[in-house]
Amino acid sequence: MDYEKEFLEGKLAVNCRSKRQAEKFEEYCNKNIEKIINTNIVNMWIYGAATCYHLDNDMTNLITTGKRQEYENSGLKVVTYKEFMSDIRAEQQDDKEIAKMVQERDKKDDGTRYSLEDIKKIMKQEYTFAEVVSRIKEGEEYICTEPLYNIRSIKKYKTGVHFEFEHFNGDKYVNEAGIGDKTRFILKQREYMNFENAAMSGKKFKYKDTDDFKTLKEIVLDLNKMCENGWTISDMLNEKAWEVEE
Repeated sequence: MDYEKEFLEGKLAVNCRSKRQAEKFEEYCNKNIEKIINTNIVNMWIYGAATCYHLDNDMTNLITTGKRQEYENSGLKVVTYKEFMSDIRAEQQDDKEIAKMVQERDKKDDGTRYSLEDIKKIMKQEYTFAEVVSRIKEGEEYICTEPLYNIRSIKKYKTGVHFEFEHFNGDKYVNEAGIGDKTRFILKQREYMNFENAAMSGKKFKYKDTDDFKTLKEIVLDLNKMCENGWTISDMLNEKAWEVEE
């Protein structure tokens, strides 16, 4: 889920059930929406617990208000303020953890660590095809940001670079792919989870500091060997540091 993106695109309304929630939501809007027209939206809390806020795409950066039932009847998605902010906090936490993983794994050319702010910029930065080919590292995947091109992603394995194409276009299959001058790619964020969730996926997975994806049986054997050698693995099992193979 990405409630923040849906709200900014005008696809979602946020239900503030109290004036206090409206005040906190106003703080969010003033901080995250550029050049917002109506900054004092708490004064628009006029329908009590049914009050919803919506970003009107037809009127740039104007927050409108209405009753929850009216929005739902019109087919617009509605979430509560708590659901909206929980989704944002979860996404921010994931970004921090992913950035921390990359920071621990990679170093700059001079041997120093990347700062968390450096990593966040890298995760959001767009690259040309030539830049991706020159910088991609083993295990990384770059996603094409423009669906009008047939190439979908570029991923590097031990054996070489893999290109994924969108072979089906509308009602026909295509046999060619375009990479234009304006085609851009972003580094795909890795998703990490604890051991239990990774094991339940049914797929091969690995710990952040290891190279190869393995089956659950193989990993359990490795963990048993670690225990026999005096290692404590409880932190590893609970840590959100396990990556599942796609």
